[in-house]
Amino acid sequence: MATQRRRMLDLLVYVVLVFLLSMVPRSPDDAIEALIPGPKFFFRDKLAHIISFVILGMLLFRALRWNVSPWRWATFGFLFATAATIGALNELFQAFVPGREVGLGDWAADLFGAAIGIGIFTFTAWGVRGGTSADRIAKGS
Repeated sequence: MATQRRRMLDLLVYVVLVFLLSMVPRSPDDAIEALIPGPKFFFRDKLAHIISFVILGMLLFRALRWNVSPWRWATFGFLFATAATIGALNELFQAFVPGREVGLGDWAADLFGAAIGIGIFTFTAWGVRGGTSADRIAKGS
């Protein structure tokens, strides 16, 4: 039980971190972009959204997977809907931050990243501990 609470805490801390980073105002010259290390390229912002939501998807899986459903698609759907809601709330939240705006493209990148993060663990052996619950039910164990 302590492990489950720790996983939920990890998820909560990460979601709070995502929202805190969304609170950083952007100036017209986008000075914050200059502070981020690494090469500059066209879809850099979208890549950041994708990566952050891949991580969110993985944390969602870790925290909630074993309590959701014994069937993989139901689990994926629930976790994806949860990530989509977090992403939408984050985008709406940015409407109240100076220099930030609501972006459907950003939300789409969030959804893409979440689908990857959740999908990696829902549909591969990485997310299976001794088989899925559906596998254990089918075996009668």
